[in-house]
Amino acid sequence: METSKTHATNLLHKLYEWWTTQPSTHQVGDFLDVDLVYDGGFEGLRDNDLVWWVQQKPPWNDLCVIDEVVSERKGALVFEGIDSTTLLRHRVAWLIEIRNGRIFKIIETVARRE
Repeated sequence: METSKTHATNLLHKLYEWWTTQPSTHQVGDFLDVDLVYDGGFEGLRDNDLVWWVQQKPPWNDLCVIDEVVSERKGALVFEGIDSTTLLRHRVAWLIEIRNGRIFKIIETVARRE
């Protein structure tokens, strides 16, 4: 399946929307590959653990997208928000890869902001 830049952008936006709202599991099949490779830097948190983790986390406030770069098969998104539990501001960066019209790889980096 050929992926256009528009489709890749839509996938990245679906991931962001899902991550930043109270998600439901049925939404992920629209944009995440069943063989998802996820590396968020957390020890032991890999692949489909992303779905579990996103469903457990509290919502963030004051979200804003800092930057976005997308090609036909890859994308990057950087955003910030405030964790509603700790009241700390964090910056999240994603690098994604697309296969067969879905996101199959996510590398995530999270840093606390002052």
